Amino acid sequence: MVMRKTTTIGIIGLSFLIVLGVLQAAPALSGEGGGACSPYTLTQENIESIYRDFIYAHMPWPREDVVISRVHAGEVIALPGSQFTFEVTPPNGSYMGDTALRVVFRVNGREVRKARIFGHIDIYREVVCMAHSMRRHEVIQEDDLSMARRDISRISNAAISDIREAVGKRLVSSVRAGEIIKRDMVELTPIIKKGDRVAIIADTETLLIRAQGEAMEGGAEGEMIRVRNSKSKKEVYARVIDVSTVQLEL
Repeated sequence: MVMRKTTTIGIIGLSFLIVLGVLQAAPALSGEGGGACSPYTLTQENIESIYRDFIYAHMPWPREDVVISRVHAGEVIALPGSQFTFEVTPPNGSYMGDTALRVVFRVNGREVRKARIFGHIDIYREVVCMAHSMRRHEVIQEDDLSMARRDISRISNAAISDIREAVGKRLVSSVRAGEIIKRDMVELTPIIKKGDRVAIIADTETLLIRAQGEAMEGGAEGEMIRVRNSKSKKEVYARVIDVSTVQLEL
């Protein structure tokens, strides 16, 4: 989506900019009536207004979760007239971290300048954190966790925002107190371990087949694991049903 906006720094545009606190006075500005165009250099306030207005209008985050900082153009943006329009192209990536916007300025419908406006976007959300340090493969309980408002700009959607999503799972590696819990830091807790004796079942509409086997790898409920039939010594993949049962999917 391309954002088009007309900024006529005359009657309509002037009132718009003054409301935003961008312009302090109007003596140097040309009017609506076709007089000579006065050169105009965008102020820092102009640049920030273009950037913030676009980001707030298009970002997927609630405004109260967003902090925009370090807005700058990198160079002076001078235009041949004070009555101009501009088009803003959305960023290629997500609306977080260092984010640049491409802007095309036109005077009297003619393109007069292209520029990039840079800024930094921090996103603060309530996420799940460790209440205390825990070791690798420890199983997480509810009182091991807490909720805190943190900057998630660097980890995006990887952070867990619901405690229930982490409870009952085990840690992939040791975690420090206060650390944000991300989805790749936890895994389902295995209920079958490598070497366990298991019942291998194959259930069809007309027949239930049952055989004894050995788990060749561990697995959590619902996971597919490799098992070996104790009689035929054939290895197959089956889904973990409970602590002692796996099911072939026919």
